[in-house]
Amino acid sequence: MKKLAILFAALGLSLSAAAQPASQGQYSRNIDPKQKQQLLQSEKIAFLTAELELTPEEAQRFWPVYNKAQDEIKSGNVAFREAQKALRAGIQEGKDEKEVKQLLSAYIKARKERPDVMAKYAGDFEKAIGAKKTAKLYVSEEKFRQSQIHKLSHKGPQGQHPDKGQRPQPRPQGAR
Repeated sequence: MKKLAILFAALGLSLSAAAQPASQGQYSRNIDPKQKQQLLQSEKIAFLTAELELTPEEAQRFWPVYNKAQDEIKSGNVAFREAQKALRAGIQEGKDEKEVKQLLSAYIKARKERPDVMAKYAGDFEKAIGAKKTAKLYVSEEKFRQSQIHKLSHKGPQGQHPDKGQRPQPRPQGAR
């Protein structure tokens, strides 16, 4: 019961944070990156909870599995970025063929491992929330990603561009 109360408190905070308009600095470039990440995470929790229509019981089973998968994705992303950075540095430093080949192998391995995490957890998600909601999870994650891309490219309440107060105007054909 205590876990359920904590879950609803966290969800309430997530919903209130997600409800803040963009004009209050939600996507401000001046906001601390950790705050931005927390806000994004809160929005994602609220979004997925609503999209999946999770019951309290399902939420209790789902979120620990989802968080574990997300932690794996984050560590995979870190490994990928490190391998990418090492490969770039190896090329710039003029490493020999053998060394670059090793760096390239590490990069390809890290790149291959990234997308498999959510597939790896599909069975666990199904046990927690059923096949239909698991399918909806994958669709909803993409929907959330697209909504974030849209928000970042059209900041402001009416899609105002951050620099001009309006959406950027398309260039006439032939203009550079």
